[in-house]
Amino acid sequence: MKYRNKLASLLFVIFFLVPVTVGNARETIVLNTYWVEPVLVDFIQSLMSEAFNNLDMDVRVRPMPAERALKDSNSDHGADGETLRTEYISNKYPNLLKVPEQIFNLNLVAYSIDKDFQTNNWESLRPYHVAYIKGMKAIENKLLFVKPKSVQQIENARLLFIHLVKKRTDVVVWGLIEGLIVVDKLGRENNALSRETGKIRVLKPPLKTIPLYLYLNKRHKGLISKIDHSLKEIKTNGSYRKIYEITIGQITPWQEIDQGRP
Repeated sequence: MKYRNKLASLLFVIFFLVPVTVGNARETIVLNTYWVEPVLVDFIQSLMSEAFNNLDMDVRVRPMPAERALKDSNSDHGADGETLRTEYISNKYPNLLKVPEQIFNLNLVAYSIDKDFQTNNWESLRPYHVAYIKGMKAIENKLLFVKPKSVQQIENARLLFIHLVKKRTDVVVWGLIEGLIVVDKLGRENNALSRETGKIRVLKPPLKTIPLYLYLNKRHKGLISKIDHSLKEIKTNGSYRKIYEITIGQITPWQEIDQGRP
């Protein structure tokens, strides 16, 4: 009798309790990003977690080099999506589908040490040696058209600015917020470079302000309208601003920059 009671209890666990546990498990969405600085990763992780939580889903943001991130999220068995990216990637990476709601702005600016000129357009870069981060299609496409004196593709933002302070290039092109973070960090970490990083200037005006979006692999096509609605909601209810102020607001106050908010 004891054996039968134990068997009955075991069967109850297997057939009733286990399915309930599995059924309640939340799916985790993996999103690649080429942004690697902690404050920016914190912003993306918090923003995406808030948006997908409305869909009863978890998110894990995974930083990696820009080009590799795109190839991975575009593949059939890679990450579930890519954030934050421009609309320029659609043609080359057809498996990535854009979520329509804009979630950030990338303010592309030129940085230099010993050059001082107005960057009213991309053609202003033509007389100079220019470097940018490999995989940044919005910059690559413009420089292909402008044809500066020379163009270098650099693996990451830290190396990009090391190239600048070591006079291996005249100008680097990168995001305003992203660049300011890297320059500050590089100056504090490396005493030998601190004097040169202090000379880095942001050339004005911005070369371009580009909307950034979330992309999902086509296998998640059914989520696009839902996450689009969720992103609109967190802008409206104040969650977006709160996340911004806690993370990026440490660098650039909310009042001073438009980041795709309503």
